[in-house]
Parts: sequence; C-alpha cells; structure tokens
Amino acid sequence: MMVKDVGEALLQDIRDNPADDTPRLVYADWLDEQGEGRRAEFIRDGVELAALKDCRHGTFYGNCRRCFLKRSLKAAMGKYAVAWSGGLYSMLVEPGDRFLAGGSLVGNPRSHWHFDRGFVWKVGCPLAKWLEHGAEIVRRHPVTSVKATDRKPHAYAGTLRTVYGWVGGVYAPGVADSPRHMLPVGVLTALDRSGELYSDHSHGYCGWGTEAKACDVLSDALIRLAKGDPR
Repeated sequence: MMVKDVGEALLQDIRDNPADDTPRLVYADWLDEQGEGRRAEFIRDGVELAALKDCRHGTFYGNCRRCFLKRSLKAAMGKYAVAWSGGLYSMLVEPGDRFLAGGSLVGNPRSHWHFDRGFVWKVGCPLAKWLEHGAEIVRRHPVTSVKATDRKPHAYAGTLRTVYGWVGGVYAPGVADSPRHMLPVGVLTALDRSGELYSDHSHGYCGWGTEAKACDVLSDALIRLAKGDPR
C-alpha cells in the first residue's frame, strides 16, 4: 500500500469512529514516521487534554498540565490553523472576512470550525456554504456537529397545516415565510425523516420541544444529507 493510501485509510478510521481516541493516536504515530512531528504532537496533546479534568485556573497560565497543554495547542493553532484545516479556509471564508485562530476555534462568527483531539469536529457556516461544500467537508473531517449560522433555530414551527411552509418545525413562527429562513426541500426531507419530530395536535404546533433539540436535529440532518444518507 502506498504511503498516501495508508494515511487515507488511517484518516477514514478516524472519520468512521469519531469518539475513539485509538485511531487518532495510531495516525499520530504514522505522522511521526512521515516527519510530521508537530502535527502528531498536536493530536496527542488534544487527546490528553480531553481526558483531563478542569483545573482551578481561570486562564491558560497556570502551572498545571492542563494549562500547559492549552497553551501548546493555542500556539499551534496560531501557526498552523489554515494548514491543518483541510481546505476549510478556502471553502468557507470569504475574501475580506475577519479571521481568527486561537484555542480550538478558527474563523469568524459567520464561518468557523472547532478542533477537538487534533481534528475538526464542529463547523458553523451559512447554510448555502454547507450545501455546497458539506459533502467534501465530511469526506475530509470527522465532523459530528454543524451549525447553520444564518438560520435561527426555534423549538416550535407554527401551525401543522403548513409544516413545510414553516420550515419543518425549525424556525420561529412569523419569520419562516422570509426566504432568508427557508430550507431547501432536501434538508426538509432529512428533517422529516429524523423520527424525532414532536407534535402537539391539540394546540396546532410541531417542533422538537427545546431550541437545543432543534439545533441537534438540524445538525444531524445536515450531516446525513452531506453523506448522501437523508434517512
């Protein structure tokens, strides 16, 4: 197997098992063998940090192991954020956009991504950007959370007679008729098949009970859609 193929196979294992640290550490060992020690260290530091309990220090500047790792990761992000983001900068950041890199967050309020244990796990961007690039993003990264930054999630949708007109139970009544809040049919289909829609026929509302739940269900639907599996 060629070196590139070995690396891709290891990355696929990470994408297939995002909660498991072992594939990440195996990949870090492989990176060391390829002379990419700084990237390998970034992954190992991230895995170690995730396993440590919170410390009592309010900043990165304590003398404990957790603070040391946070400083190390922040310094690495300041230097390698774009290089280690697997094309996300060119896909999501518009020319002239403000761009920040520090801690686990890279980007700006409109388009951003978060690292965890060495890899991008969460992406926030306008819905159109995700629909354009989502398939490539999930092909490259073990993403488990997506936020559409130009949509405002809401626990309830409005009257049941126009569930789809009210964007499938995701956004606040009274604003869903605005094109800015509408969702494409493919996303609505993925939401409808989520199996988690809460309906209260007696009051004529549908949704997911809480705003946080609406965010989670939309995130899952967008990831499934990007993977070509809108069940």
